[in-house]
Amino acid sequence: MLARLLADPYFAERPPKSTGRERFGIAFADRLLDLVREAGGSDNDVVATATALTVETIARGVEGWIRADPDAELVVSGGGAKNPILVEQLGARVRPRPVLPFDRLFFDGEAKEALAFAFLGFLTIAGKAGNLPAATGARGPRILGHITPA
Repeated sequence: MLARLLADPYFAERPPKSTGRERFGIAFADRLLDLVREAGGSDNDVVATATALTVETIARGVEGWIRADPDAELVVSGGGAKNPILVEQLGARVRPRPVLPFDRLFFDGEAKEALAFAFLGFLTIAGKAGNLPAATGARGPRILGHITPA
């Protein structure tokens, strides 16, 4: 089951990439439910399969795109970081890298997005580029946004 799900071409694409509900939304969840149930699985098996898919795609991303550094840590945040089973399985899958919660190393992860947007706003006001072309695929550094006086 996991191999079938991992065959989705999205997982083989090179970064930078992003996705959301347009690709992994209700239609994907319905497909996952159908696949697991057709195989005789329960609703618990659906959740376990989704968790295993998440763990495997993160681990493959780490292994495929992040340089091998024996001292590297994997820092997790967001909703998945609050799922102890997912974090435990991820830790086992990426061992010997330690998996650490963002909140323990930095600040409350719930404030992460607000802080990031405040920083991007600061860069715009300061006239500095707010993008990383190597991460975004942009053709060069860019000042993001526009300041319109009242």
